[in-house]
Amino acid sequence: MDWIRFLELAGLGLIASTWGALIGAGGGFIIVPFLLFFDRSLSPAVVTAVSLIAVFSNGVSGAIAYARLRRIDYRTGLVFLVATLPGGVVGARLVNHIDRGPFQVVFGILLVIVSLYIFARPRRPAQARVASSGSPRHLVDSRGTVYEYAVRLGPGAGITFIIGFLASMLGVGGGIFGVPVFVYLLGIPILVATATSQFMLIGTSGVANITNILEGDIHGLWATALALTVGAVIGGQIGARISQRISTVWVARALAAGLLLVGLRLAYGGISTL
Repeated sequence: MDWIRFLELAGLGLIASTWGALIGAGGGFIIVPFLLFFDRSLSPAVVTAVSLIAVFSNGVSGAIAYARLRRIDYRTGLVFLVATLPGGVVGARLVNHIDRGPFQVVFGILLVIVSLYIFARPRRPAQARVASSGSPRHLVDSRGTVYEYAVRLGPGAGITFIIGFLASMLGVGGGIFGVPVFVYLLGIPILVATATSQFMLIGTSGVANITNILEGDIHGLWATALALTVGAVIGGQIGARISQRISTVWVARALAAGLLLVGLRLAYGGISTL
């Protein structure tokens, strides 16, 4: 691989992972469609395997930054992380048996859903109401903001098992599904949900990576994964810092419009091959 190609991939990893860390999604939802577009020789299994290497690196980098901000709910994150692991292994193995056309359709629909979520994302990190039942939580971040809420761990664990399956199958790490579930179904404040999701990415993408390596999906593409990882590590730090300093409403909506176009293009391309 020449240096120009290496820098292009590192730049893709940087942009994708900055946005991924900002919303707790890991960046795979941007990396996968770009790799599918620009290298049509790659199978879905290979694309997701390469993407998940970068997602893992972004998860570690972003989690370190969010740990400094003291926004990670470790207790909830660990319970949900354990629930995602079996689904992650199943999803990573299943993708080897999926043709490119159906995969593009599924991923295109996913990106459309992601874009709609970003458009609808709350403008401010509003406090969630304390649920009438569930495990109570009390967090105080580095800025002194207090988060009081409760989490129903049983239903949450069941949902996160499904999230782990979908995340590994699609190579996106899980946060893009997990954050809206945490906020809208489980009542976790959005800043805590984003930080905790980034922490969980380490485990979910790590298990999927081990599975992919054993399956041989990353063979011959370590240079590509390394280039994306360089950008992902830097992007994890940048995204976490941006989350506490500026309003991301209009920039996020611009990203959502781009994701909508990419999602529709992928879905159309996949349908045309069926």
